[in-house]
Amino acid sequence: MNEKEFINFTKDRIFIFQSRAAEVYWVKVFLNGSAPENYLTIIFNSDHTLSFPARLGFYPAERGWQFDEAEQQIDLLDESGTIVVDRYALPQNPDDDHFILNNINDDAKRYLSFKEFAINKEVQPRAVLATQRLILISSDYQAVENQVDQCAIANSGNTKWLKSSLNSPWELINEAWETITQDTDLKEVCVFFGGTLTKDEHVFSEKLVRKQTEDELYISGSRANIIVTLSRMLILHYQERIMENGQLHSPIELLSQVITN
Repeated sequence: MNEKEFINFTKDRIFIFQSRAAEVYWVKVFLNGSAPENYLTIIFNSDHTLSFPARLGFYPAERGWQFDEAEQQIDLLDESGTIVVDRYALPQNPDDDHFILNNINDDAKRYLSFKEFAINKEVQPRAVLATQRLILISSDYQAVENQVDQCAIANSGNTKWLKSSLNSPWELINEAWETITQDTDLKEVCVFFGGTLTKDEHVFSEKLVRKQTEDELYISGSRANIIVTLSRMLILHYQERIMENGQLHSPIELLSQVITN
């Protein structure tokens, strides 16, 4: 690959920085807190500068890049043009859906992009990547993180992984409720309970929607609608807990009572 080909492959494409947390498990790296807009992403500009589309609390040392055709690698540069520690190998198969730049010096670091992680400038600026649209998802589903991220990016949104597990469903509902009520910038929210989201799925809506099939289960709507829905579910749950000989329903069962569509 030469420099022109690299620029064509990476033009207007967002790369997410990831760190290896386990043998086959990678996580995003957050700069200044774990808010969904604070994880490190970059864009390789054709003028050899780097852009940071997410709203970061602070910026890393990297400010630019240079192409090393002989070594088939990308060197990241600081503001003075000096190569920083990190150098990244070019992918062997750049036509694949995954475009991965592996760190040459540290195999626990990489930059990942999908073909779908591209900015459609004719639609809207990708600054929307901040937080007006958000998918909330249980920690149980981190194995399908790539699919969820593809869906979020395709919908001009973002993802936030909740600490609670589906094994503690009411902790999950409560954590989702707290997250949404505390983030006043949100406009549309999708709370994902299970299955597999695809990038073609239109998950955000102002209208309150419950999507339940054999393959997926989520609720979506405006911030206000989702707050009201989760509040009703929590109230019903607490009422069942204090009733003598009361039957305790699962969140999915109560969801069917609260949303009938």
